[in-house]
Amino acid sequence: MSLLGEFILRKLSRDPRSTDYVSMAYEEKYRDPETYAVSLTNTFPSMSRMVRGRQALDVGCSNGMEALALLAMGASKVTGIDIRIDPEKSARLLASHPFRGCELAVMDAEKMTFGDETFDVAISCGSFEHFNEPYSVLKECKRVVKANGRICLTSGVWSHPWGAHMNFFTRVPWVQFIFSESTIMNVRRCYRGDGAKRFCEVEGGLNRMGIRQFQDIVSELDLRIEYLRLVPVKGLSCLARIPGINEFFTSLVIAVLRKQAIPETGSPVGVEPAEER
Repeated sequence: MSLLGEFILRKLSRDPRSTDYVSMAYEEKYRDPETYAVSLTNTFPSMSRMVRGRQALDVGCSNGMEALALLAMGASKVTGIDIRIDPEKSARLLASHPFRGCELAVMDAEKMTFGDETFDVAISCGSFEHFNEPYSVLKECKRVVKANGRICLTSGVWSHPWGAHMNFFTRVPWVQFIFSESTIMNVRRCYRGDGAKRFCEVEGGLNRMGIRQFQDIVSELDLRIEYLRLVPVKGLSCLARIPGINEFFTSLVIAVLRKQAIPETGSPVGVEPAEER
């Protein structure tokens, strides 16, 4: 069955010599700090107000484009951390733009070396679904953010049609449920040479985060949700509103969390309607 599954998935995937399905959109979004700053504002409408004149932590900074975007939005200083940073690419990127106040460091987000309450705000975009232990990362973000500081993050949803992040080579929706993990990984080797045999071993990792798991982590850490958007899969917004099955039709969780100086009680925040993706 495995060989048959691999044969079928190969037939349903692009030629390995052809262009990556998602690379052009990725490159457009990250072409310069100003363009990415617009993307951040679309994701977090209050981002400029939250970071202006403040010290920000960028968790999962890659080579520094998001950190530069935060400086372009008015942050006084941005420290970016990632488990891997290409020193040559990051040096070229930082040198090619006039923004000052950016520091990048290779660091495990689960074990940050910063002191308590170092930053005014922490941002993690496009990274949260990749952390091996998302609870530990969010706990560390809470520790290093000042009282009443904010944590802004996005998390992909594992169960949505392209939650397995294999859409760079196949357009089959819900491939993670149609084919076995070993079948997907065997076909993936035609497109990536990292030797990954499991979803958690791909570059950046995949932790299979879902909406309910995310909300449970936030609740356990006693973080107050100030803003929450569940972005529906394009064309399926009506299904994304149905509790229980919305995991399969929500592409992204967008949240602004607040570290409370004194724990508060009150009604949970409502879910902000969002555009489809």
